[in-house]
Amino acid sequence: MNLLIQGEKSLDREFVCLRGNHEEMLIRAASGDRSDRDLMTWWGNGGEATLKSYGVDDPSDLPVEHLAWMRSLRRETSDDHRMFVHAGIRPGVPLSSQSDEDLLWIREPFLSSEEDHGILVVHGHTPTCNRQPDVRLNRVNIDTGACFGGPLTAAVFVRDEVLPMFFIEDSGKISPAITRVSHHPKNTDMRMRTSFRSADFSTTPSSGPEWHVTVLPYGGGKRWLAEGIDDLLAIDRSRLTSVIHQRVYDATVTGEAYHDVEGARSAMEGWAYPRTWIDFETVSFASPRWTGTHPNQAIPFQFSAHVEQSNGSVEHREFLSLDGNDPRRTCAEALLEAVPSTGAVIAYNVSFERSCVIRLANAFPDLEDKLRSIASRLVDLHPVTRDNWYHRDQRGKWSIKAVLPTVAGELGYAHLEVKDGKSIGRFYREAIAVDTSASRRQAIDAALRAYCGLDTRAMMVVAAALLGNQYVISSAVPRS
Repeated sequence: MNLLIQGEKSLDREFVCLRGNHEEMLIRAASGDRSDRDLMTWWGNGGEATLKSYGVDDPSDLPVEHLAWMRSLRRETSDDHRMFVHAGIRPGVPLSSQSDEDLLWIREPFLSSEEDHGILVVHGHTPTCNRQPDVRLNRVNIDTGACFGGPLTAAVFVRDEVLPMFFIEDSGKISPAITRVSHHPKNTDMRMRTSFRSADFSTTPSSGPEWHVTVLPYGGGKRWLAEGIDDLLAIDRSRLTSVIHQRVYDATVTGEAYHDVEGARSAMEGWAYPRTWIDFETVSFASPRWTGTHPNQAIPFQFSAHVEQSNGSVEHREFLSLDGNDPRRTCAEALLEAVPSTGAVIAYNVSFERSCVIRLANAFPDLEDKLRSIASRLVDLHPVTRDNWYHRDQRGKWSIKAVLPTVAGELGYAHLEVKDGKSIGRFYREAIAVDTSASRRQAIDAALRAYCGLDTRAMMVVAAALLGNQYVISSAVPRS
């Protein structure tokens, strides 16, 4: 690590390190606002070995300079011909608008895309099946499965050639290639003539499997990639030992959704009315903006709450602060007013919502008892969904945004200005900026309310579908 940090600081060479998904997992696990899920995700992906190598018991105890260096890493870098990135990009999205989530995590639809990206994308993240670089017209994958015992591979480029001239393995083996591209990749008439001087490397077919093994959740695809299998449909089902993996496989092969209505009903039957469906939005600052907060603390500035009565009536209550002042006190007071004193409080991935409420309780002792009452009544829709529903279009994910289109195709986030949680901080900062016009601030206000409100409405729609019912989307009314 010290060699990497010193190498990047060296003045006699250009040395750029990029952030990958494993650095991202560590950064989240070392954060003071981490969730149990953040910690366990990192722990299961090399975290335990990392702690042992450092001789510490918690990721937050890693050397401060090492953590600071990882937080400073760029997500991508480019030259005239190429964009270098950990995982890839989302086809059809301008390069300047790519999300961190995609740059660090994406597999499909990037891997199977034949779209001209306007630049050659050089990436890793997804190990190649044959442990050889994957060279295509629009991308080059140099992840040759070092984590599975394959070689660690570097690509060597020269200034005036788009595609790599040769590859170098960690063993010292060099595999030259004669590669010529007649035009810049953005020219759709480009032609590539490639012949490898070493038989160890060859180009792969121009399109990958429709159902890549990486749709198996919780890293389930790694085992099959290590065996050279990248197509989920090529797996022998009898070798799948995880019930979740079997479920994903069956739904993918048959096209029929897995749905356990009775299981969902049993899981939710104890959720007392009135039921409050809750979702928070937060913002964080590297340098604390308000007294009593610390670096990168997640500060709740918005919530949406749909309160559902036993007779089916629904009332929407919400809070949003965009005045630039510390929103925590007003958020806590609004939360106590919005959430009934009894009944289940339902979230999706409850650890985040619980941490928001508990931090508010810790900040305001006079409100602590009532806020902790809310925290004690929180229940989680996510595991209920995971255990009782799977449609192959979820592609191994159970996020609310992955599940919603499979149960209510008419609902979605595509039409919203705020489309995902990754952009929340950017919209908040724009809203509180002194040079933001009143009309633009009003538009951001509306966009944030639409996004957060859809999150809680989506939970109700998904829950109704799990129970075998159809939720009437227009039934929620705003609080007077």
